Amino acid sequence: MKRCFFTIVHAGTLTDEPGGRREIVWDVDDALLRTNFKRIPKEDAAEVLVQALLHKDLMGAQGKSIDVASRPEPSSSSAKPYKNDWVRFWSISGSCTYPGK
Repeated sequence: MKRCFFTIVHAGTLTDEPGGRREIVWDVDDALLRTNFKRIPKEDAAEVLVQALLHKDLMGAQGKSIDVASRPEPSSSSAKPYKNDWVRFWSISGSCTYPGK
């Protein structure tokens, strides 16, 4: 029997803002709804999906269900694009466990 592996990414409100400028954060079970991190640029949400594919075998992206959003962009106009640490991002344990209805 062939096994099917998955990564489920629940993105916050998608925006048309440029990606690559903010730290992408994740949590589980709608915990981000209790923070100021409820939005994510479409480009950043797509990057999370690409990184899930790239890190599925080594870093633990496989089998996770997470909520993602991004921190606000730095206010300084000279701020450099943010580099997310994908090894660290996928190595944090946790997965959504929504109760059945």
